[in-house]
Amino acid sequence: MLICKWNFAATLSIAACLCVNGVSYGQTATVYAWNVLGGGSQDWQTAGNWTPATVPNSSLSAADLSVALTSNLNVDLGPSDVTVAALTLGGTAGAVTTTVAAGTAGTDLVMHNTDTTLNGGNAWITSGGVAGSTNVISAPIVSNNERVEFAAAGTNDATLSSVFRYNGTSASIRNLMPAARKVTLAGG
Repeated sequence: MLICKWNFAATLSIAACLCVNGVSYGQTATVYAWNVLGGGSQDWQTAGNWTPATVPNSSLSAADLSVALTSNLNVDLGPSDVTVAALTLGGTAGAVTTTVAAGTAGTDLVMHNTDTTLNGGNAWITSGGVAGSTNVISAPIVSNNERVEFAAAGTNDATLSSVFRYNGTSASIRNLMPAARKVTLAGG
């Protein structure tokens, strides 16, 4: 019997296992941690802003902006779409605002998870941080025919202040955060 699990490893990888016809194939979704702790206006598509030093931009990428920020952070997605399977927001050192924005018209945050062992194949957002942190996604969000879930580990409300679209036949947003936490859809 083959049991497939995922867990966070010290190497910032999420180990996953894909099973087809009884054969196991390794698959890895990588966690990229934000490393510009001074806040300010920053660019998503700068490799040096992440650890490991690669821009998270695939359906096997998990972007972690929940770090010890010293001031508000506004991350601009840049000139082209960015795809992630998971996104974690919220300053851990103090109550700050973390915003993911589209500085270029037409740039989208694409939520797409191809690792079916990672959150059941659904894309997810964790609205974290210390009490009082504010988490905003002002970039348009596109779901690739899957559910976008706000993780039960969420500790702060989240605001989606732009449009939510989907490619395919259907998509949904599901809030799994504690009952006191809410997701505000303020976009068009």
